Amino acid sequence: MATLQGIQPGTPAVKAVAVHPIVFATDFSAASDPALRKAIEMARKEGAELIVAHVYESPATMSHSGIADDFIEAELEGTIRKGVEKQLEPVLAQARAEGVRVRGEILAGHAPKRLADLAEKNSAALLILGTHGRTGLKKLVIGSIASQVIATAPCPVLTVR
Repeated sequence: MATLQGIQPGTPAVKAVAVHPIVFATDFSAASDPALRKAIEMARKEGAELIVAHVYESPATMSHSGIADDFIEAELEGTIRKGVEKQLEPVLAQARAEGVRVRGEILAGHAPKRLADLAEKNSAALLILGTHGRTGLKKLVIGSIASQVIATAPCPVLTVR
């Protein structure tokens, strides 16, 4: 009978591997719906926690000129966050209804950077997001959040159209 160094007889030689979370990024558009379905399906299949993230552009990044603007900015920030929380709750409820452990993250800033940071901080196994499927001039002018996320994410990225 072979024994492994440092392992007591009767102890399982292989420990369960921790499952890393899956990050799902949403802008709450129709393009996010198929990606949400895929994220829930994959999290359920893998037994992974699902982190549903929304990134909004903070009013703090807009130029301002004084204390009054700081007050207005804080009020606007609070209003934006409350609106996002309201939109996020049905998404979280949908995942919970399908038996998935889920939590929401509301982030302010540049979406590709904030999503990459979130994925790294949580050692995400995968980042999933929907794509609007823009091509040609529209993609060039508007840019592609998905392309930027793919370029900067510390983990594999799955785009769903």
